[in-house]
Parts: sequence; C-alpha cells; structure tokens
Amino acid sequence: MNRVLIVEDHPLVADATSSLILEKFPNKHTTICRNASDTIKLLRTEGPTIDRILLDLDVPGATGLSLAMALWDMGCHRRCCILTGSERKGLMGQIRAKGFRGYLLKSMEITEYIAALRRFFERSDGFIGASEYVDEIEPIRITHRQSEILAYVRDGYVSKQIASSLSLSVGTVDNHIASAASALGASNRSHAVSIAIQMGLLSAGQDRRGI
Repeated sequence: MNRVLIVEDHPLVADATSSLILEKFPNKHTTICRNASDTIKLLRTEGPTIDRILLDLDVPGATGLSLAMALWDMGCHRRCCILTGSERKGLMGQIRAKGFRGYLLKSMEITEYIAALRRFFERSDGFIGASEYVDEIEPIRITHRQSEILAYVRDGYVSKQIASSLSLSVGTVDNHIASAASALGASNRSHAVSIAIQMGLLSAGQDRRGI
C-alpha cells in the first residue's frame, strides 16, 4: 500500500504537494480530495487502499478539528498527519493526544519537510512535530461538567435555565463557565463554545430545545 491521500482545497498547494511526493518518493501514488465530504466518502469506500493521509484542517465542510475527528472515528488517525498553514498549539496538543501521526506546517523549510515526510512514510510510530517545542505541548482539557454546561450554552440556554436543568445554583454554573473559558483562553462564554468545538472538545450538536 503506497497510496497517499492529500486533503487540500487549494489547487496549487495540492498539486505542489503531490508533485513533491511523486518526485522524492517515486514508489508512492497520490490522490487529492478538496473538501470534507469527498474525503469521508473516499475513505469509506477505498479506505483500506490508503496508506497515508496528509490532512489540511481548513478544507470546505470542516471546522477546527471536525474532519480530523471524523477520521479518528473511522480509525484512520494513525496513518494521518495534519498539514496546515498555521501553528495552533492547542490544536497540535489535541492532535497528538488523539494519536495522530503528526502536525506539519506548510511554511517548513523544504529539506525539513521532506525529512518529516520520510519519517511519516517509513515509520508507523512516534509523533512528527512542526516545532522544536512539540514535546512540551499539552492538550487543552476541560472537565466533564464544564463540557456538559458548554453544550447547554451552545444550545442557547442561559445560566438560570442550565442551573434548573442540572439542579445546580446559578453561581455554580457561572463558575464552571468561567473556569472553562479560562482553560480555553476564551474571552466569554460564546467564545469558549467556539474554541471547544474547534478543539474537538464539544460537538457542533443540535439545539436540544428543538428551535
């Protein structure tokens, strides 16, 4: 199995990545997907034929870690390396904690990039990082209760409604929201929900009120 799936929506980047792989690793074959739905469809139908996956997190149909988590649910994460344009430490920590193979930056020097690809293609263990401090990066964590309360916030509930639903005081609810926002580096509760969804700590979900 020498097939590499490149998930990238920018044609120039996708084609350049494919050309580089074919030049430097002539035994490889490449396939390009340009959005989340096509990626999931291909992996469901041809997954066993895909040896490695280079995944851009920001393709159409994906938000934050949504596509990465979909691949994780499908069991594809151990042959997937994130290839992105920005060094987001929180996301890198989540990716590493979930067992993905690496987190590479598109801005890497070409020699460093090729060496990282070689490790990715030739080895099946170890995390391939994009920065010298990758070993120091820890995933962002929030408690189960904080996640539960943020889900209510996501669905449009105010503190009084959340407190009633969970048999808590309003003050306790607000404290949990404040603690979650602090852990996520968020400026307010809505921002906390947004970051939690991007980090894969909270699903986009459905409004439980049926609105």
